[in-house]
Amino acid sequence: MASKDRRAQARVATMKWSESEPGRLALKAETLQTKGDEAAALETMERALALSPNDALVHAHAGCLLLDLKQTEPAIAAFKRSVGLRPDLVHAWSGLGTAYMVAGLARKAAFCFLKSIEIYESMDPTECSTAVAGSTAPFVAVLTMLAAAQLTFSPKHALESAERALKIDPAWDEAISLRDRALRLVAGE
Repeated sequence: MASKDRRAQARVATMKWSESEPGRLALKAETLQTKGDEAAALETMERALALSPNDALVHAHAGCLLLDLKQTEPAIAAFKRSVGLRPDLVHAWSGLGTAYMVAGLARKAAFCFLKSIEIYESMDPTECSTAVAGSTAPFVAVLTMLAAAQLTFSPKHALESAERALKIDPAWDEAISLRDRALRLVAGE
């Protein structure tokens, strides 16, 4: 019964955030960006940040938007602000890792993906956000992103991460590809 209560509380908290003015604006900015209205998306996200400058979720959404708009340095800053406000926010760490990968900073990216995995593994499944509750896909995706980062500096670790992802989902195409690339690199050493 307690786990059902925690799940219900998590859903309510997510709904309240998305119905709050900053949450609503952050989600609206993403919709505007999807429709191709980048200027309006940025303006809307700026309003969300102005209304709630200490909201880690708004900063994480801003990071995603900025990364989609190929504004890597501002995206990194937004994700850093998000994890500074909420060091337990899995998707903010994953976003920061992705932004570091885009910037060509594979070691920093790997650190962020490892942090995301560490947090994900420590979570009670009943306390996961609705986006990850009951699904291993986000975890497998982060393991795969970690393998991609590690491939640039440690093929052996990349191989371990890809194989770990494949133990969870043996059909994950990107993990298969990364495992195969890592195997070739390790064999060539």
